[in-house]
Amino acid sequence: MDNKLESKPLKSIEQLIKIINSRGIIIGDEDKVKEILTRISYQRLMAYRINFLEDETENKYFKGTSIEKIYTMYKFDRDIKFILY
Repeated sequence: MDNKLESKPLKSIEQLIKIINSRGIIIGDEDKVKEILTRISYQRLMAYRINFLEDETENKYFKGTSIEKIYTMYKFDRDIKFILY
């Protein structure tokens, strides 16, 4: 039996934006989101979306949840960690 992990093919930024949009997360400035996703991994950024879930079992977000709000929470957490270190 082969113990190597199977890796998924990488998705393009455009594909990631479609995924974000399909989840009902508002994308205000698509160019800004592209810039964010080139600097931060999708998984790292989207870990912060959990704070905006209204119903976790249905992946339903609070009204008005935007990628910009998620990014703001990511930056706040990053800055707090920087101060504490």
